Amino acid sequence: MDLGAAPLGESSGEGTFTLTNLGQQTSGPIHLASTSGDFVIGTTGVGTCVSDTTTLAHNASCTVRVVLTPTSLGAKSAFITFEATPGNSGHVAVSGTGTAGAALSVGTTTTVSFPLGTVGVAGPVSAFTVTNVGPRTSGALSATSNDADFAVQTGTAGDCSGATLAPSATCTVRVVLTPSLSGSLSGTISVAASPGGTVSVTASGSSCSVIAHDDGTGACVPLDTCAANYHIGGARNCVPNKTCPTGQLSDDTGTCVPMVGVTWLNRGIQADSVAISADGKRLIAVARGTTAVDGLSHVYTSTNGGQDWVERTLPTAEEWSGVASSADGANLVVVGPSSIYASTDGGGTWTFKSTGWALTSRLASSAGGTTLVGGFDGGLRVSRDMGVTWSSYGSYSAQAVTTVAVSADGTKIYLEDGDGYFCASSNSGQSWSCQLSSFVYSIVCSADGSKVLADKECTWSGSGGGFDC
Repeated sequence: MDLGAAPLGESSGEGTFTLTNLGQQTSGPIHLASTSGDFVIGTTGVGTCVSDTTTLAHNASCTVRVVLTPTSLGAKSAFITFEATPGNSGHVAVSGTGTAGAALSVGTTTTVSFPLGTVGVAGPVSAFTVTNVGPRTSGALSATSNDADFAVQTGTAGDCSGATLAPSATCTVRVVLTPSLSGSLSGTISVAASPGGTVSVTASGSSCSVIAHDDGTGACVPLDTCAANYHIGGARNCVPNKTCPTGQLSDDTGTCVPMVGVTWLNRGIQADSVAISADGKRLIAVARGTTAVDGLSHVYTSTNGGQDWVERTLPTAEEWSGVASSADGANLVVVGPSSIYASTDGGGTWTFKSTGWALTSRLASSAGGTTLVGGFDGGLRVSRDMGVTWSSYGSYSAQAVTTVAVSADGTKIYLEDGDGYFCASSNSGQSWSCQLSSFVYSIVCSADGSKVLADKECTWSGSGGGFDC
């Protein structure tokens, strides 16, 4: 019985032959077997002979079903044997041909490597390409890793997971290393399809402990330390230094970008405290204006980057000491020793919010202007309702706070206390981590709170010695 041709990993059409009991006695269970694994005996279908199960009464028949599922190329042949006790035994010759089918390949890629990582920190994506080098479309691909440190990524166009590949088509396997241990790491990334077969590559990397990182040359060094000609970049990684034209600096990606703060213009008022909108056009300041005769600071706003100022009249007059602004410049807050006022229309009207305190730091605001953070007489205070109510947090409820910064969503807070410690909280002040800083005078942070700039105290060490910071 010739079953024709079948591609590797697929099956031919079904071939059949019939067994009949010509004796007077019911047969025993019929045992069926194939002398080659390329020929598979079926077990389903009406009237099918099921090995070691089917018995035949006098003149009864059943059907033996066979398919060719080749595991290699070329001509194939075998015997399908049958026997029963009582009954008889015999065989039927079968043949067919294995032809080329879908075949996954990674070409010459044997290893996918990862840069030096840090324990618990996801590194960059490394990838390799899978190609169907066969003449038939593959089955759906699955990409798996045998080590949880090497995670196969999904969800991007062109990913292999779940894809089927036509002849010569390709897909990409993307892998991220998130080390759980320091030292050398390795795993196996396997890609399989039926039809198509299985291909594998070795994943290889290494990692530093949580208190170290890559210095830029592949060596583990203490955090904030880089090799020569490298500097701290994004995610505290070391990135190569780059020489930029005058008036530009290198960003975390190595791109030269224009510097800000190179030139400054006098905008006409001597402000004690200033806050600014995200676009830099709307400002609020407390200052002693040229027309003030009461000896108190007054509130001024600008909508054109400080070129022109409008004095704002508040319900009470006192020595205003701090201001805050939302990102759009609409929500404003001013703080004095007796009162806290807020405006939701850029300073046009003002509403009393609560009794004030003496500020010991600047007043910091979230992007929406509803979360306010400041160091006051009595310690750190945080408001979540634009100054109506205030709470003291953590161990800083009774310590002097000299400067603060807050992320746009109000969850990350940075401060310097009166004892010279720089402290950070990532849960709105509920808990803190601190380190001795030798006094930081001012702190600012990026909108997401991941980058912090601090103005640190430096000491002049004498002629020719420079500053010690």
